[in-house]
Amino acid sequence: MLARTVSIPDNIRSTADFMIHPPTQRMTRSHSNTLTFAAMLLIGVCTCVTGAAAGSRQSEPPPRTIPVILDTDIGNDIDDTWALAMLLRTPGLDLRLVTTTDGQAEYRARLVAKLLTIAGRSDVPIALGAGKPSGQEREKTWLDDFKLADYRGTVHRDGVRALIDTINSAKEPPTIIAIGPLQTLAAALAKDPSIAAKTNLVGMQGSVFKGYGGSPTPAPEFNIKVDVAAAQKVLSAPWRSIAITPLDTCGLAGVSISAEQYETLRGSADPLVGAILDSYAAWSGKDAATLKASTTLFDTVAIYLARPSEPSLLVTRELKIAVSDAGMTSVSESGRAMTVATDWTDLRVYRNYLMKTLLAPP
Repeated sequence: MLARTVSIPDNIRSTADFMIHPPTQRMTRSHSNTLTFAAMLLIGVCTCVTGAAAGSRQSEPPPRTIPVILDTDIGNDIDDTWALAMLLRTPGLDLRLVTTTDGQAEYRARLVAKLLTIAGRSDVPIALGAGKPSGQEREKTWLDDFKLADYRGTVHRDGVRALIDTINSAKEPPTIIAIGPLQTLAAALAKDPSIAAKTNLVGMQGSVFKGYGGSPTPAPEFNIKVDVAAAQKVLSAPWRSIAITPLDTCGLAGVSISAEQYETLRGSADPLVGAILDSYAAWSGKDAATLKASTTLFDTVAIYLARPSEPSLLVTRELKIAVSDAGMTSVSESGRAMTVATDWTDLRVYRNYLMKTLLAPP
């Protein structure tokens, strides 16, 4: 509703002024009546304007939020830990389930459970996924005596079934953010191929035009080469949409926390930030005081790519990508059409965004 302009007669306007700056002498009955009418008129005008403003606020659509499932090999590289923390603090992403992948399911689930507990998010279910182990348990010392049974939330021992059920029961299409090898997703597709058409997929997967560290030569990327058959199955499936950040954008040295930024994090009293730094020290096998910056935080870019908000700092292209038997993700006419993040408009701004997100209040 729009506020209407009301013209106030001069005698009433002067009386309204009388309300704010009354004379010292006693008011007459006529003054009192005029004053009462002026007050009622002014209250009506104010109510009209206030109502219009409230109506305008109510007409604004709420911020878009999307349901998210995180599929992670947390406990291999440390970037999954940073990515989970970033996801928990990213507006618009509603975490509904975390599934583990690439084996070592109990270890990975304990890491997720401890981080969610510290973040106050034991409402998020955890599901133990598929795959053979391909890494060491480098964050095990940070877990200390935290047991999976200590988690107050739901723990699904059959992670593949939990993933399928979560997708099939969703009221709107969820987005899977896949930041590890793809065994759990491949197993879910084998059991229920229909889930692909109901789900969007965002992944930290592959190497298209660049390799590690911005090398001009693409390389078999870890999440692909660990289980090529799983990657071929998942990245050719008929998902509602697919978007990936390959090494081209996530494998750059600049995708990290600088020394200056790291000191800012070190000074934070946020328990989740403290947990990231402590687990990073355990993973690195070094004294926490000697760590001055982060490693490359590959997986955080997938979280950023999944956000429903725009604009993005990522430059994307629509490409057909196929996974070769050697684990290469290349442009091919026989490939699956997907959105590929191939470059940044300003990587420095992304680093600042990452910091702002990690330090955001819960």
